[in-house]
Amino acid sequence: MVGRNAYDTPIRRLSCWLPITLYSQVEVSGWINILKKMSLPVLTIVLVSFGGWAWTTRNIMIGTMQEDFIMVARAKGVPERKIIYGHALKAAAPPPIITMVIFGLIGSLGGAIITEIVFNWPGMGRLYYEALQLNAVRTMMALNYMFAVLTVLSMVLADILYGYLDPRIRIGAAARS
Repeated sequence: MVGRNAYDTPIRRLSCWLPITLYSQVEVSGWINILKKMSLPVLTIVLVSFGGWAWTTRNIMIGTMQEDFIMVARAKGVPERKIIYGHALKAAAPPPIITMVIFGLIGSLGGAIITEIVFNWPGMGRLYYEALQLNAVRTMMALNYMFAVLTVLSMVLADILYGYLDPRIRIGAAARS
């Protein structure tokens, strides 16, 4: 085989397109380079969390598909596709989807410790791991405090978004009338 050597493997060829670590021997510069280096860690985090999102959405849809308004729509002869996407998903989506998205964002800000270590990504999870190794108590306390504040703020944001996106939830004076 002409042009191939012992070090030319499919993984080595793939690592040219999708680098395995963020900081290898080359300097990170330019948006395209950063996006290429971010692709594998982001793909890993998305694939890991997708199963939980799919399971939660499935269970919520199973409960919604047994509601009375779905039975009425079926009795009227509405196509099943319109029932699922137009009626059931619209009624089931706001609270669970908002909750999953907001906690997913908070989790990504907090950092996925294992993913950041494997891909040599400098994030909050890696900082927390290094603080654990060095027994840096103040750094760990500051990170825990920041994660707690972000979690509380995200819960408040989720409650506000529930009121705007879900017509069944009313806030303040609208609830009394």
